[in-house]
Amino acid sequence: MLKLNQEYTYKKICEELGWKESSGGQKQKQIKEIESSFEFYHPENKKTHKPKKSYIFTKQLKEPELEDKRKTNSGVKRVPDGVFEYLFKCVLSSGVQRNEYHQRGEMTNIYISSSVIYREFGFDVYGILHSMALHFESATTAGYAKVSRIFQEICINTVRSQTITRICRKLGYPANSLPKGILRKESRTSMHTVPDDELLEEYNIYMSWFLDFYKLKSERAAVRCGKYFEITEAIKSEFENRSDDKKYNVRKMNKITIGADDYADVMNFTPDKKEKKMLREGFKRIMLNMIWDSIQRRCTSEKQYKVELDFEEKIELIRFFLILHDRVSCSDEKLREQARELQKQMRIQMEQVGEDILKADAAEVEP
Repeated sequence: MLKLNQEYTYKKICEELGWKESSGGQKQKQIKEIESSFEFYHPENKKTHKPKKSYIFTKQLKEPELEDKRKTNSGVKRVPDGVFEYLFKCVLSSGVQRNEYHQRGEMTNIYISSSVIYREFGFDVYGILHSMALHFESATTAGYAKVSRIFQEICINTVRSQTITRICRKLGYPANSLPKGILRKESRTSMHTVPDDELLEEYNIYMSWFLDFYKLKSERAAVRCGKYFEITEAIKSEFENRSDDKKYNVRKMNKITIGADDYADVMNFTPDKKEKKMLREGFKRIMLNMIWDSIQRRCTSEKQYKVELDFEEKIELIRFFLILHDRVSCSDEKLREQARELQKQMRIQMEQVGEDILKADAAEVEP
């Protein structure tokens, strides 16, 4: 959360509150909500002696809350709090079960990967995108690499917004910044893992090496291009091949810290199989709808994007969604028909633009 007597830029405020950076009217709503929630002043720019746009808060008046009514965050499509809380408890329970064997670790530190978090919520976005790898490769060969990147970014950002982003907000961490820890085994044949967070700095150095080798800017980029697991296996090998202090099966994980009372509550929690399945199915449908809303807007909005798509690329983006829809085990014929109809409209518009160009060219050559 925001701290008093500390300087914050607009971007940093959004990170702390878990808000999406915006522009135009939505940004003004965010700023108005912030300014009504705190007493503040704008610090002076020492070079120009004019007030900066950043804030220093001196007193909190209320909790900043913002109802975002845009389609991406529609109250109808967002995961209800009750569903989130139950599935988050399933995440913690799964983490505890995996961590029971950390005899020398703090039991209230739960080590768990992002992929397990996504699976526990019911939408294994990494696994689904991995199953579509051949489609992404063929699209890249056909010249649709940027479409592939945009589609994967939409999927990952959507699922993250309703899982890790909300977990961070709940636990008071900056948006999408769960603390990290290291698990390792004590021998090549060991069945147990132990925490060893002191290796985190070395792990990150190795990660930087391999990202540079593959010419990737971030771990998220490695996930999108299918190189992440290849890199993590290479990092394990680096630790195991050291001559003096070998470390086995070193893995970087999210580290969620909970109180002793919460830990006892999680230990006694046994998810109801039917309820968990029902909530997961609902979560899948919400994710599909949110992803479709983003793709539909990308194809039809007049908004100017940093990376623009032509008609063929928009058709390819919709094709990816149809493949995703068929990969997720909760078919929604309404969504499928909407996607096919929009594809059809894109083709009609593309043909019409082509005809208009031909007519214009013909008019120019007439005597």
